[in-house]
Parts: sequence; structure tokens; C-alpha cells
Amino acid sequence: MDAHLSFGTGRLRFPLPGSWETSPPPEPAWIGDPLSAWREALARPVSGPSLAEAASGCRRVLLSVPDLTRPFPFGPLLPALLDALEDAGVPPAGVTAVVATGLHRPLSGDEIRAVLGPAAGRIRAVNHDPRDDLVDAGRTARNTPVSLNRRLSEADLAVSLGAAAFHFHAGFSGGPKGIVPGLAGEETIRENHLLALSGPGPSWHPACGPGKLDGNPVHEDLLEAAGRAPCPLFLANVAADEENRLLAVATGDVEKAHRRACAAFARHFLRKIETPFDAVLVSAGGSPRDVNLIQAHKAAAHAAGALKEGGTLVLVAECAEGTGHEDLPFWFGETPEGLMRLARKTARKYVQTAYAFMEKARRFDFLLLSSLPEDLLEPAGIRPVRSPGEVAAFLGQKHGDDFRGLLVEGPAVLHTGAGSGEDA
Repeated sequence: MDAHLSFGTGRLRFPLPGSWETSPPPEPAWIGDPLSAWREALARPVSGPSLAEAASGCRRVLLSVPDLTRPFPFGPLLPALLDALEDAGVPPAGVTAVVATGLHRPLSGDEIRAVLGPAAGRIRAVNHDPRDDLVDAGRTARNTPVSLNRRLSEADLAVSLGAAAFHFHAGFSGGPKGIVPGLAGEETIRENHLLALSGPGPSWHPACGPGKLDGNPVHEDLLEAAGRAPCPLFLANVAADEENRLLAVATGDVEKAHRRACAAFARHFLRKIETPFDAVLVSAGGSPRDVNLIQAHKAAAHAAGALKEGGTLVLVAECAEGTGHEDLPFWFGETPEGLMRLARKTARKYVQTAYAFMEKARRFDFLLLSSLPEDLLEPAGIRPVRSPGEVAAFLGQKHGDDFRGLLVEGPAVLHTGAGSGEDA
């Protein structure tokens, strides 16, 4: 069969041997009137005061907004939120949007304007810097040092915008991630992310994974760290599909509203696989989801649950901006023991992502079709390929013509066991 998958801003055609199934989500129950649902949610939160009540008497409001790697329907929703703040007595001059970059690169002025859409001219917008202008907020129970963007200490209220979607070690994006790691310092982010490798021995923690919140040390630490913000927080999260069409809106208390959005997302995009496949071919979803290797990896993490041990995992991702962080390749080639030893000796980041890459390469034949240099990938055990034809040739040589394959594009998490999202 021929398959067409997103790659950067285009699509690639794959002539494939074997028998292939696709894993599209069911027809989602999109919200018919997103703007009305958004306004209603701002007025009637899941828990806690409404936005108008939270903003009453405030002079300075900080908006935490996701960057390009976290799509959010700003265009129709942000102007309505600013209108609600203005009705509560907070003029646009009192609102500052801070791009919650975490460890990601800062956005250019044009990119910020594109993200904020028609609201860009109404409010001031700046990038978060995880290395500068931070305030200390103590330590979590897991001893994570918490440093946060100074603007949080200068604000009367912080409104955190985000979208609930599967995340390979925090369980879901959105929720506390708009504050930590979004507006946190480097060391806070690094120490929190290392909790993904806090399993028995040098291993992945079993409660860390896409769709998992209960008992997840990364998520629980994020909640506690975000709760140390020096100003009140109001969460405004959505659940949306890959085209930013709304499935649910949840606002108010960070934990409770986030859980509501996560549950809605999981209902649409969690798939249980009864019989694992011989091969899985997954697209990260094109730009901006495949802009770099760190972002693209999430699609592989979500789809790997559908694959039998020793099978073939093929990730299709352009990675036009490279790995996403200069530290990622530093870890490639290390053993799990070596990773943990080095993690305590160096301040380098993204050890958890490197571990997850190499663990897949140990369990499967892991092919990556991208624009990345071949010599960068090979130490991680990842097999670089340059064309759909190479992918087809490898599959045919390894599996012959009689095998089961699965095509995946979009946000679905696929799993063969329990505990992969039901707790949301």
C-alpha cells in the first residue's frame, strides 16, 4: 500500500510492503461554539473563583503562554480572555504575556506576534529566560530547587494558558507545566526531569509515561513547584485535536482543571492495542511538532506501546532546527548506569530524553527519517534513513511481505497494558 505522512511543511509518500492498519481517532465531539464555551468556562471554573473574581482589584496580570511547540488556539480565545480581564478592571496595559519557553529557544518578535494572533497588538509580550531574572521559591518535598520568573513575584495574578496533551514522562502537558517548567529556572527543570529516571536502579520510573498522572513523580513535583508561585494562579486549559479544534475547556484550580482537560483528551486519543504490531510507522505530525528531535521524540514514545518487542519503529520527522538542545547528543552511547552517574556530575540537560531514545533503540529496530546528520544518531543506536524507499526496503528485508504494520499520525497514545491514561 501507499501511505502519506506529514514531514515538515509537506507530506511524504511511502510505498510499503506488508499489511497495514491506520489508527485514526474516532470522530471527535468537537465543541460547536468554542468561543461561547471559553467564555462560559472563564465565568464558571471547575473549581475556585471565576476569572473576573480572581482578577478583581488586580493591577498587573501575567499571562503564561505556550511557545510554538505547544499549539494553542490563541486566535479566537485570547481576545476574549483580554476582554474578560478588562471587564474585571485590568486594562491591556496591565497585562504582560510571558512565553513559557522552559528550556526551549526564545521566540522571535514575528513568532510571538504569530502566536498571539489578533491580540498581539493589545499587550506587551516577552520571552522567559531560564538563566536570568529569577526568584528563589524554596525546594519541593523531592528536593527540587524552585526558581521562577521574577515577573511572577511582581504580578497580582498569573493566568496560565495551555493545552492538555500526552507527554512522555510528565503524563500530560498543560496544567502546572505552564509555570514549571515553562517559567522556571534551568536547575529546577533539570532536577524535575531527572525524576523520570528515579525507578529501581538506573531505570525509568514505572509511573512516568504518556497519560499517567497518579503516582507520577515528575507530575507531582511539578504541581508542588508551580504551587510555590508567589502570586495566585488561574488555569485556562483546553483539550484540542491536532488542528486546534476544541474538545473541552477547563479553568480554575491548577490541579482540578488540568485533570478535567486531561480526562477529555484521553477519552478521544487513548487507544488500547489488543495484539502488538510487527512494525509501527509514526509521523510526528509535521511542523511545528517535528521542528526538532526533542519534540519529535514524543510521537515515537506515544506510538511505541503498539509495537511487539524486537519489532520495527519508524519515526518520520524533519527536525529542521536540529536536536532542539545542544546537550541531547552528549548522552548518546552511554549505558543506563553511565547516564545516571554523569547526570550527577554535570549540569547538562535532557538526559531523560536521551535515555528514552536509547531504550527504544535497545528494544526495537529504531529508524528515523529526518534531515539530521547520520553520525549524530548512530551513537544512540538509531538507524538514520533518508527516503521512504529506504524504509520500505528495510521493512521488506526484515519482515518480508507477510507482517502487520500500523500507521500513526496525530496525538494518539497506543498501549497494550493497563494504567496508560485511565488515571487522568
